Amino acid sequence: GPCIAKKHESASKEYVGAIDAVLTFDEVDKWLDEEEIDYIDGGTCKVNRAGSYFGGSYPVVGGILEGISETIKRKGLTQLKIDGLDECMELFEELSKGTITGTCVEVSVCRKSCVGGPSGSNVSSSTFSRVQIL
Repeated sequence: GPCIAKKHESASKEYVGAIDAVLTFDEVDKWLDEEEIDYIDGGTCKVNRAGSYFGGSYPVVGGILEGISETIKRKGLTQLKIDGLDECMELFEELSKGTITGTCVEVSVCRKSCVGGPSGSNVSSSTFSRVQIL
């Protein structure tokens, strides 16, 4: 994915032996180029381009909450979507005061969530153009 934080998390003692590799989209793209694999054309194999309904919205603000919305409703929680470092810091300050309760919070330090991460595919494009593509 586009998240370099996942690389750091995977190195945690907690996950020793559980994770084989964590690759960014850029690393996968480079690897496919090196192996001369044309993933756009698909070659002779049939490519499932559909993905999952919830997976498509995962990398944008609110996408994670959308994927677990039924559970959030069942538990009677409200939803809060936060992206960007300043907003995250403000949220954590409020959480430490105990002013936010009964809420499922999606927090992403990256602006516009994962799609705004530093290792997204085609990082030369703007965050806004990547959101629009999704």
